[in-house]
Amino acid sequence: AAVTKLEWKRARIKRNETGSGATQTRASRRPRTRPSAPPRHKARPPTKRKMKSTALAVALAVALAVATVSTCLAEKEESYLEAATHFCETMTTNNKQCGWVGMDDPRYENDREVKIDQIGCPQCGTVWGGWYQENEAGTGGSVRYPPNAIIGPGINGAGYFQFFPRYLSLGCRGKKVEVQAVYKLIDAGEEQIGSGPYYAGLSLTDTPWYPKNLTRCSIGTGQEPSNTLSNCRECQQSASGEGGCPIEKDTWYMDTMILDMPEQCPPSQDGPVMPSIFVNPYQTLNVSAFTATPIT
Repeated sequence: AAVTKLEWKRARIKRNETGSGATQTRASRRPRTRPSAPPRHKARPPTKRKMKSTALAVALAVALAVATVSTCLAEKEESYLEAATHFCETMTTNNKQCGWVGMDDPRYENDREVKIDQIGCPQCGTVWGGWYQENEAGTGGSVRYPPNAIIGPGINGAGYFQFFPRYLSLGCRGKKVEVQAVYKLIDAGEEQIGSGPYYAGLSLTDTPWYPKNLTRCSIGTGQEPSNTLSNCRECQQSASGEGGCPIEKDTWYMDTMILDMPEQCPPSQDGPVMPSIFVNPYQTLNVSAFTATPIT
């Protein structure tokens, strides 16, 4: 039988409602919003190994920063020339005194010129001896300046010569300074170097304003040096013995030289002025006096 228009319309509506083999309505054909995809995995807390690596990286970064700052500070430290020049320009009346600087003396450890003379460690190295003396018990010691200062590489059986300096103050600028050393050779190192000749005493350097010679006089053979000068002679004394003037064991000697200090301050760009007593290998001296006295 022929299907009427009304019956056909009703059948179409019914199929849409049941959904079985139904065609989509206009509303059902609208695009649907797709839900966002869930995360594939959950974030895990950092492991101990990772935390340790992070801490190490931070520590290395901090250490590198500290090292960089330290390097920069070291590069900015004053040189001896800069510090000494500033000292010369700002000298007070007390600073203008001429004599030895109190190096290695605890009473002067905070002295301005002591700190300047320590820049660059001018006395580092085995060639430089110190005025350090062990106590009789052998449990320690202290700095021991003359009188009766026992010095020399022979104390430790050393096979090299050494210089024993004192530091001349910048207050000696433009002055003539008499430097004297009174000493006696008490151990000549005969077992190692034989019967002599022996050399020791004030050292002359090749500094332009240093004297080219010194005066050496004998002053007795007693327990203490005498006041009587004898056998005085001019010497161009050096560690190698150049210029003659050998010395004898158990005899006191007095060496004298005149330093004509330049007006320029500091007199040397390389470091402090360090008049020195030298002692040859295996030898030991008893130093009764080591002085610096302005004479003009």
